[in-house]
Amino acid sequence: MVFGEEERRQLHEDGCLEIRSGLPEWEVFCLVNRFHAMYNDRVIAMLEKTRSSWTKDGDARPGTSAAWEVSQELKEEGLYVSAVHPSADDEDEYTGPRFYVSLVEHSMKNGPAPRPPKEMLELLWPEENDRLQPRITELGWTVIPPGSDMQTLHADILSYDEDDKFPRRTSLGRFHHFLWKPDGKSLCTTQVVPGGFTEGKVHYWNYDELKQVKSTSLVFDSEVLHCGSATPKDAAWGSTCTLQICSTEGWEALNSGGRASKELLWYVWPVQEETAGETGKWTVGSEVEVLWEDDCWYPARVAKYHRKDRSYRINWSGEGEGTFTAGLKEFELRAPQKKAKKRRLQEHEIQTSPPKRRAKGLQGLALGLKLSEQRSLLKTGLLLLPDGLPWRWEVFDFVEECHTRFAARIERELDALRSVWMSRSSSSNSRPGAFAAEKVSKNLARFGIAVYAGPPSQQNSSNHEVSGPRFYVSVTRRAMARFGEVPPLPLELERLLWPHAEDHGGQQRLRGLGWALAPPGSDPQQLHADIWGNAQHPKKDRVRFPHIIWKRAEGAHCTTEVVPGAFTEGATEPHHFQQLTTATASALIMDSEVLHRGGAVPILGPYGSQWASSCSVELCSSSGWVAWEAGTEGTVADPNDEDWRMLEVARRKEAESDVYQAWAKEENQHLLTEASNEAALIEEQQVWESEQLRNGW
Repeated sequence: MVFGEEERRQLHEDGCLEIRSGLPEWEVFCLVNRFHAMYNDRVIAMLEKTRSSWTKDGDARPGTSAAWEVSQELKEEGLYVSAVHPSADDEDEYTGPRFYVSLVEHSMKNGPAPRPPKEMLELLWPEENDRLQPRITELGWTVIPPGSDMQTLHADILSYDEDDKFPRRTSLGRFHHFLWKPDGKSLCTTQVVPGGFTEGKVHYWNYDELKQVKSTSLVFDSEVLHCGSATPKDAAWGSTCTLQICSTEGWEALNSGGRASKELLWYVWPVQEETAGETGKWTVGSEVEVLWEDDCWYPARVAKYHRKDRSYRINWSGEGEGTFTAGLKEFELRAPQKKAKKRRLQEHEIQTSPPKRRAKGLQGLALGLKLSEQRSLLKTGLLLLPDGLPWRWEVFDFVEECHTRFAARIERELDALRSVWMSRSSSSNSRPGAFAAEKVSKNLARFGIAVYAGPPSQQNSSNHEVSGPRFYVSVTRRAMARFGEVPPLPLELERLLWPHAEDHGGQQRLRGLGWALAPPGSDPQQLHADIWGNAQHPKKDRVRFPHIIWKRAEGAHCTTEVVPGAFTEGATEPHHFQQLTTATASALIMDSEVLHRGGAVPILGPYGSQWASSCSVELCSSSGWVAWEAGTEGTVADPNDEDWRMLEVARRKEAESDVYQAWAKEENQHLLTEASNEAALIEEQQVWESEQLRNGW
């Protein structure tokens, strides 16, 4: 992302810049999003309980006592709730509260904040001396009750001294405020007075000068006049993530003129000072603790620092010895703590290794040696793994790392194309979402990632009418560049899947790897089998195409539904729906030749509207390859087609390929959707569907 002179002019002269292409990549923005997802619903529920006190604060801002009450409950977690500039009527009489949730105190405990990206520093502070040691003065999100009037017009920072020793220089900001919507698609509702640098003095004509922003993210000067818009009565609580940052010169001004109280000046998060940039904060070999996806910290050792994207690769310690994770940002590492705290972000527990990498006691589990598990998988097509994946394998790590990096972006891009999910032509035989998937795939091709439309969702009725799309994200080509030849399967897993000598000792392959993806509110998926052999290669006494599925989040269960023993070559009958069983386990192994479907997805999850995704690795045995070459059904493809090439399971290449390194240079850039005009997009979809029909698809 590059900002030009016009963008700098808008920010420093007008006081506001709409960032329509999305925020720059910075770990601190991610931190706010993560806390918002974890705490926003809880904060709203707590504030609702205090509603009766909102207008009983006397001369104080409405909601002051309510904010204090909620803060007392959250202070152990380093969160603080305050009542900010309130809502007001046309006569500027206060009509209700607006709240702000700050996580500055929590963030201060983990050392300096990582430095913003270069392009962001150059936008905010054209003069290099202002970039030496910035400070984050606000970090969190707003919480606005439904039915709120417009906020009072104000400036965030102003001087109360008549003879200000540090006035704002013309066309050069020093305090900047980023705002963005956590869902990445809603528009911010802030209103700004362009050029309104009045030291907070509001005149009646300023209201006529207000400009409504129309972007999912923006940055404005904290000294310009602005306000939040009114919120509908019948809507949910409003919320916008925010970050305010102060330049080196601005810090001196913030300490004068009554711009901030002495108490508040304690609660700032210093940004790491500028260095030559040759090394990160953590040197190779440093003992650290790493924040994992379950919000717990685990011991590790720094293995490598990547200067270009300022990320770390670490080797896990303790029970995780022998495994690694790459692409970690500085805020995800900290110095070893002397004493474990009995909480994560609500309870930050120190564990010996991440749950997904923790040894499960294979001697006791002995999955590879138990004939009962083999027989169950062979007979029913399903084997549940209630405690998650018990094997260590780089391929599992790779899928999870890709999911961490790309899942949210892909969901945003698909969501932006929601208007073209369903076909426009009654004669089209393309799956729902196929056009959108192809559009997103074009954006992701340079990363070795493709998105496909899978068997769709169907209503739970007798006619099973198609109701929406389901997607599959493939990272197979990315894995080809990463591994070349895939590291060998864990011995216990290999013995479990393929006890026959032909499969155990033959060439094993990866059919695909990635994750399944379903929008919120999806009906159950179409009942289907993924693949089966032709008449010359029927299924016999072995699992030729095993499918490993798992959830990354601790405590989450797969919702795949299977018809046990239904190896019907994809044919479905009404009684099969009565025989469906839900695989409620953290992980499972399924025979791809058995009838199955993805479960329904609730409209609202624990943190609001959420897509459902499950990580996936599909394998092919030596005997399965024979069937594939002869021509399979369900999944039909030319074995020589490069798009359907399988990865051979052997050993990791000594060095990463040039292709993978090229992708790595770009993988932190924003993946922008191409859909700028819905009418044009629909027209393009119709042309695409016509081409599909002409080509016989």
